[in-house]
Amino acid sequence: MTNEDKIEHIRLAVSDSLPNWVLFANGTFIVFEEAAAEDNLEQKAIAILKEHGEVRIGEASADFQVTALAKTVGWVVRGNVDGLYVYVHPEELESDDPNDLEVGLFARVIRQTDFEDLEVLHVNRTPKL
Repeated sequence: MTNEDKIEHIRLAVSDSLPNWVLFANGTFIVFEEAAAEDNLEQKAIAILKEHGEVRIGEASADFQVTALAKTVGWVVRGNVDGLYVYVHPEELESDDPNDLEVGLFARVIRQTDFEDLEVLHVNRTPKL
C-alpha cells in the first residue's frame, strides 16, 4: 500500500464533518473536532501522540475498540483517548479473516511504532470560514 493509498483510506474512514486530522507514517491518526486557523495541527498531533501514544500493557493505553469500515476496506481501532485512532489495512495482517483481537493487537504495534518515530505523513486541514 502506498502512502497515497493510506491517506485516501483515512480520508474515507473519517467523517466529512471532521476534516482536520493528522496521519503518522504507520497508520496512527489524530482527528481534531475543533481547529482554529492559527493552530499548527502537526505540532498538536505530535504532542498528543507523545503524551498518549505509548502502549503500556495492563493499563488503559492498551485498551482498544475495533470498527470495520463501511466506505473503504480495513478497520479503525480506537484507544482510550478521544481522537486517537489507528487504521489497519487487511493486507497488513497475516490472516485472511482476522478477528477483532488480531486487528487490535496489530494496531497496538502500529501506534507504538508511531509513538517512537513521530513521523507525520499527512496533515488534512479545512479551515473554518
